[in-house]
Amino acid sequence: MVNSKNIDKILDKSGKIETVGSNAVYTFLRSFDMTLLIIVFLVLWISFWIILIGKKVSLTVFKKNSMTVLSILLLIVILFNGMFIAGKYYSSVHIKLGVCVEREINVLEGPDESYRSLFTVHEGLKSQITSERNDWFEITLPNGNIGWVKKSSFKKI
Repeated sequence: MVNSKNIDKILDKSGKIETVGSNAVYTFLRSFDMTLLIIVFLVLWISFWIILIGKKVSLTVFKKNSMTVLSILLLIVILFNGMFIAGKYYSSVHIKLGVCVEREINVLEGPDESYRSLFTVHEGLKSQITSERNDWFEITLPNGNIGWVKKSSFKKI
């Protein structure tokens, strides 16, 4: 919905139209719920230990070689899940996104209306919030442009 409102076509540093957060890995990580990732991690971790204990006890249901292969595969999946959890945590804590909610706003050089206007953005533009000061956000656009906007005209998402 946000992207459909965006009338600003901002080119990234490589020259293609891109919005903040459209990176495939970033989008993939943000699509998962942290609770679900942790539950899957715990279930896999417990399963891994059950397999290892079963291998030590020499359960006759499975051959030892198949248990070894299964435990290695499970360990790889657990490691990837752990990386997803770390990536999700990092993205939720360190990468803050915002969207312009006013029809049109001027982006200023500093966090005060006395600074000069650098450029204009329109409703629906999504960008990264890099800093906050009083009633102001410092935003960074995909093309690298940086400026300040009022918090009332730019909301965190």
